Amino acid sequence: MVNDGSGAFWSDESGDEARLSQLSKLIPLGRIPKSSEATAFVEFLASSRSRYITGENCVVNGGVSVRI
Repeated sequence: MVNDGSGAFWSDESGDEARLSQLSKLIPLGRIPKSSEATAFVEFLASSRSRYITGENCVVNGGVSVRI
């Protein structure tokens, strides 16, 4: 898997509630993504179910790119 520079931020265990609240406001889904959500997508891409996906920039960001 190669990251072409598409950025995202993921929930961490820092406990900085003010920071997480601010970041959540930028996301149309209204929350910080969990690392397990990215893991599930990577597992899908590594499986035979994604065999017809080629050369795509798949963005997992809760809709942030819609606001650009």
